[in-house]
Amino acid sequence: MSDLTRPTTADLAALHPDVRARVEAMIADLRGQGCLPLVFETARSPERAAYLASIGRSQAGTASLHVPRSDGLARAADVVDGRRDEHGRLLLWGGAFPGDPPDISARREAAAADYFRAQGAAAARAGLTWGGSWRSFRDPAHVELA
Repeated sequence: MSDLTRPTTADLAALHPDVRARVEAMIADLRGQGCLPLVFETARSPERAAYLASIGRSQAGTASLHVPRSDGLARAADVVDGRRDEHGRLLLWGGAFPGDPPDISARREAAAADYFRAQGAAAARAGLTWGGSWRSFRDPAHVELA
């Protein structure tokens, strides 16, 4: 059994070609702005999708567009900030690590917010739906083509 706490795959080849092309365009756009996007997860096993829903990290569960469809390909990706903080930790979604002083946590939050604003705009230019604009469940790493 796989470790459900870890991404199933971050391989862009696991995405439907239309989605892959748009995610690649978004990533190129972000890199052109000096960002360092990191593909965190593309296709997700149904078991991982159910696990993420059970811990409140997803509302879609096995209906998630990360779960491959009948063609074996996913329609969603999670892309995060690939920069590292002063301690060598990935910024990912921002936020605090245990023991971080408030000033480091605040810098991490600000850096993540700046990155995800850029990702939201780049996703729109690429024709992707950005999870950071959702009202009921904000997921700024998530992009999809429904």
